[in-house]
Formats: sequence, structure tokens, C-alpha cells
Amino acid sequence: DPERVKALAAAEAAREAKAKLNTAKGLLEAGRKDEARKALQAIVDQHPGTEGAEEARKLLEGLR
Repeated sequence: DPERVKALAAAEAAREAKAKLNTAKGLLEAGRKDEARKALQAIVDQHPGTEGAEEARKLLEGLR
């Protein structure tokens, strides 16, 4: 079923974005802002439309 495949792909993208977001937050907490900025931008670029990408975008705005 194509709709099921699409839903599963979206769920996987959301999970992956959240995992990467947790890593980026860890970098921020460790004071590694340049690395965190790159990781956050990658989330926004690679996982558009996910909650993780939206949160990453907001964190990026706070770093500017």
C-alpha cells in the first residue's frame, strides 16, 4: 500500500530528525556551538517538515 509506505517513511524521517536533534543539543550543552550549528542546519536541510527540523530551526535562530 503506497500510503502505508509513505507514512512509514515520514515516521522514520521524524525519528531520525529527533535523534540528530538530541545529538545537536548535546553539542550545545558541551559548548561546541560551531558543531551544533552545522548539525542543526543538516537537520533542517535533510528533514524538512518534521517537528525536529522546526525545533532545529528555532535553535539556529537563537545561535545567531
